Amino acid sequence: TAEEPYQISTATGLKWFRDVVNGANGQTQNTGACAVLTGSIDLNNEKWTPIGNESNKYTGTFDGQGYTINGLNIDDADQLYVGLFGYIEGAAIKNLTVAGTVKGSKSIGGIVGGAAKNSTIENCRNNCRVTSNAANGGSPSAAGIVSWASNSIIVGCVNTGMIEANGGYTGEAGGIVSTLSASVTIRNCCNTGEVKVSGNGDFGLYEAGGIVGFAGQYGEGEAVYDCFNVGTLKAQGKVYVGGVVGRNSAAKVYNCYNAGTMTGPSIGGVVGSNSKTVENCYYLDSTAEKAIAENDAKYGTVDEATGPKTAVELGSGTVLALLINGRAD
Repeated sequence: TAEEPYQISTATGLKWFRDVVNGANGQTQNTGACAVLTGSIDLNNEKWTPIGNESNKYTGTFDGQGYTINGLNIDDADQLYVGLFGYIEGAAIKNLTVAGTVKGSKSIGGIVGGAAKNSTIENCRNNCRVTSNAANGGSPSAAGIVSWASNSIIVGCVNTGMIEANGGYTGEAGGIVSTLSASVTIRNCCNTGEVKVSGNGDFGLYEAGGIVGFAGQYGEGEAVYDCFNVGTLKAQGKVYVGGVVGRNSAAKVYNCYNAGTMTGPSIGGVVGSNSKTVENCYYLDSTAEKAIAENDAKYGTVDEATGPKTAVELGSGTVLALLINGRAD
């Protein structure tokens, strides 16, 4: 239970816990089992099966207590929603770092593949290289923390790993989240890793963002704020590239900044394509010509404050004061 969780300190114990959640290898299934790490763990690059999936959604609380799971190794082109955790609903994953490699076809995340129904991912760090390669002409999507999120909160998370989405005819990659669906909040997160999208020529539509690839699948009520990107963004093909969000059609994006270098066909210092709200966001002037590469004149609103800043302004406290914006917190 949350009050009396399993205490895990070995790779054997973590695999046993996964089998309990998944109902595998003879274990009585408990998708709501809770656990804490009592030490860092090395999985020694042994092939890993995610904790939870679409059929057996994880619903418990997993507290890493600041420890690291090293040697995570996933290479699964068949399963949808891949990460240390595959799919979670109403779960809480917190205070955890993962390191290793995670590969798959669609919805690939370092910490979680898919999160829904009031899930929380808090104070987590991804040091994995995360790669999504399109299978059978599908849509790749990759992110450092969680690939697909709906009705969830992601707070205080960091990505340092390389994130890649390759092939297909549509796809997304984000340092923190690749695709936001309805009612997701992302705050106090940052990306320092490289985010790379290799699209299929000039066909299809792709998104790459320092924090979020695409904000707006199937819903509204999303927010991305108090976040920053200093990671490099690289894109080829028909890709919207944004220092914070690649394509925004549902989120309010505010109090964010980008200082990461960017290459691609359609680059925005803050957002690549926007049809929602952007406020009080800034970007290093040498990284892009405009804050928003393409803004929908009918639905996209961008306040007067949002715009370029010099390296001196970013480094001297000028931008910090603008981001604090009179707040007591």
